[in-house]
Amino acid sequence: MRTLYRLTPEDHYDQQPLSLSGGAARLLFDGRIDNREDMLAALGRSGEEARGWADSTILAMAIEEWGIADTLPRICGPFALVHWDLSRSVLTLARDEAGYRPLFFTRRPDFIAVSSMPKGLHALPDMVREMNVAAVAERFLQYPRSDTTTLFEQVQRVPPGHLIELSFSAQNVRRWRDLEDLTVDRSRDFGENLEALDTAMNQAVAAQLRRIGGIGGQLSSGIDSATVMGIATRHLPSTTPFHAFTAAPRDPSSFPAERRDWLDESRRAKAIADHFSSVRHQVIPNDGTSLAQVVARYTHAQDAPLQLPLHTCWFDAIGREARRKGVRVLLTGLSGNLGFSAGYGLVEPGYRRDVGLIALQSLRARWVIRGKLSWKAWLRGWMVILPRPVHKSLLKAAGRWRQMNEIDRLNPDIIRQYNLDERQVEWSGDFDLSKKIEESDPRILACDLLDMGSYLKALLAETGVDFRDPCGDSRVRRLALTIPHEQYFTPDDRAFGRALFSRYVSPDLAHEAIALSGRQNADMAATLAAAEQDIMETFERGASGPAVFAPLSPALLATQLQALKVEIEAQNGVDFGRHGDKVRNIAWSYAVQTFINGFNQRN
Repeated sequence: MRTLYRLTPEDHYDQQPLSLSGGAARLLFDGRIDNREDMLAALGRSGEEARGWADSTILAMAIEEWGIADTLPRICGPFALVHWDLSRSVLTLARDEAGYRPLFFTRRPDFIAVSSMPKGLHALPDMVREMNVAAVAERFLQYPRSDTTTLFEQVQRVPPGHLIELSFSAQNVRRWRDLEDLTVDRSRDFGENLEALDTAMNQAVAAQLRRIGGIGGQLSSGIDSATVMGIATRHLPSTTPFHAFTAAPRDPSSFPAERRDWLDESRRAKAIADHFSSVRHQVIPNDGTSLAQVVARYTHAQDAPLQLPLHTCWFDAIGREARRKGVRVLLTGLSGNLGFSAGYGLVEPGYRRDVGLIALQSLRARWVIRGKLSWKAWLRGWMVILPRPVHKSLLKAAGRWRQMNEIDRLNPDIIRQYNLDERQVEWSGDFDLSKKIEESDPRILACDLLDMGSYLKALLAETGVDFRDPCGDSRVRRLALTIPHEQYFTPDDRAFGRALFSRYVSPDLAHEAIALSGRQNADMAATLAAAEQDIMETFERGASGPAVFAPLSPALLATQLQALKVEIEAQNGVDFGRHGDKVRNIAWSYAVQTFINGFNQRN
């Protein structure tokens, strides 16, 4: 399960498995400790003393001192670990709270096996290779789950933030993370929380600069990756270049001039990069690699449908170009909107739950008066009190319905057999309508919804570059969850993100960065259309395997793809969301069907 890449200077000293408890236990660790100094201080050791210690050595010392259960909450950084207690014949598995490192296992009557990826378990001669059809259908619906189920029979996963103890007679699963138990702290005002987030982001970025080789980042025209880059350049020596890569269409001149900044973010990204003398900016064509090839490669690499097929086209292209330039670590802002730059759409459900609908609508009414919100949007805010079918029907009639995972794409027999319509009611992808939002903050839900471990592992394997996310640092995430929801959107939406962007990049560019935030891939319909032939062939081949999807005629699919290609020419901030959902639904269906076809071919 250990990485084959050395990514930090201390990795040179890493020799595993480690022996613990006088030889009575063994430890394997795949990860990085980003708070080494804090861990060492708590252990009564100095940084100078630990100069030649790998992160796994520090972890082993911590487990000897505090035990596994008390050590896990102290670790900041991505990790998966395996601890074998020979005296009790108990195997303990654990992952970080956000799931940035993957870990899978199988427990059979005659053996227990563990691997970073399912293919490691499937290499065993006695393993059954059968698809879990219900899990595949739920994965298509992107249903967030915190259990051990995977897409394969007999293969289980360690959920993010969980610890599992295995023996031949028992399996004990428990959550060690306490994100769900954090409460809002109203003792700090906006200014105090801004300074706290500033400190946490600086700690996160500085820790993730520890590396072998060059350093760079994925730079969008939004606020997250730009803020990460701005902080990174403050911590790096002035002579160290920071390579910033922006994905953009190969030929943006073909787009309407009035829509060009929506369809091509490179101009604004360059304006951001130009503020830093040490930044070397490069635009990478996000249509330089075939979507079909990218989906096929990454589906095989991670043994799962590619959650972000269109994004992966440019992540793959950026990673390969970065490696050619000697860059081994790329910083991203992948989960920025789950932390310091959370916007109204993410925190509004929590605010409504805390203060009530009337108080929320009173606040929104002030926005209407100030011209920051339309009266139609204010009226739509009252619709959450309506029964879900009525709410859905009204939105559809008004052309405002956003379907983020189309259950109608699934085979009706599959829906009935596994009660998937109930899953759809619990989680439709809509923060206003899904019942799960009544139980959990959307930013916590995302940990279970995404589970990025296998994806990040596949990116490393395919490109040789480690994609790191300072915005996902546990210190940032935990602090963000204790901040009152209204502070994120008063006085402005994404208030903390705007403030940090202004501090580390440029106040003059803050408005443009906010306006473009989240829309940097508006050209993805063109990428999808370019793979039209392969998409249709993929669904046709699907007829020979488990019938997860309902039949889709090539003519209908071709019509949908053509409509999206035409629609992209008229995109703006008002209707981008619905357009993006249409594109993602087709891409996601394609990715899941590619996984099914590949499984059938191998079996």
